[in-house]
Amino acid sequence: MVFTEFGDPVGAIAYVKVEQSEQTQPSQEYLATIRKGYKDWGIA
Repeated sequence: MVFTEFGDPVGAIAYVKVEQSEQTQPSQEYLATIRKGYKDWGIA
C-alpha cells in the first residue's frame, strides 16, 4: 500500500530483485510490460 499526496491509501505492487550482485539491463519482455502499463494508465 502506498499513499497519495493527500494521504489516501492506494493498493500497489512493487518488484524487488534480491541478491543482485551486479547491475544489469532489464529484459525486453520486462520493458514491454512497463511500457504497456504506462500506456494503459495514460502516463506516457
